[in-house]
Amino acid sequence: MTELIYQPPLIVSFDPGTHKEVDFTKYNAGKFVVIKPIEKGEVKLYGLLYVLSIESKAIDMFNHRGLLTILIMLGKEVEIVDLWLGGGLLSFNHSERTLEASGTSERFGNVPVSLTERCLDGLGYHVLTNGLNKRARSNIQDKKVVDWYKNHGFEV
Repeated sequence: MTELIYQPPLIVSFDPGTHKEVDFTKYNAGKFVVIKPIEKGEVKLYGLLYVLSIESKAIDMFNHRGLLTILIMLGKEVEIVDLWLGGGLLSFNHSERTLEASGTSERFGNVPVSLTERCLDGLGYHVLTNGLNKRARSNIQDKKVVDWYKNHGFEV
């Protein structure tokens, strides 16, 4: 089992109306995706905040794969993806410096709770574990992803 390197997360607030990056605290909800870059043993979480509430219908505005396209458009450095490990929803309380990660990507499935927590470590927000999706992974269509999780000690 290879030891994982958790790269610092990249989470950006994005105004879909202007197609520009805005102050991080302007929005408090959006989507995230976790990828394995080409480099061995690394994982990274990318997020895009663009709605005022996780209950907003605008949460469906972008698909999980599209998040990286928007980050590139904003001039952010994005790793070349080797494997898409999963995705979900982010919900921040900026004043209390807390966040919840929940939900799933229809295309890529869930991310294990422990992996999500480690990806978000160092962001400066307390991760509320009760908000993390504790369901079994879903929609794993890529056998390489299943094997990757098993080889790194995650139950799938």
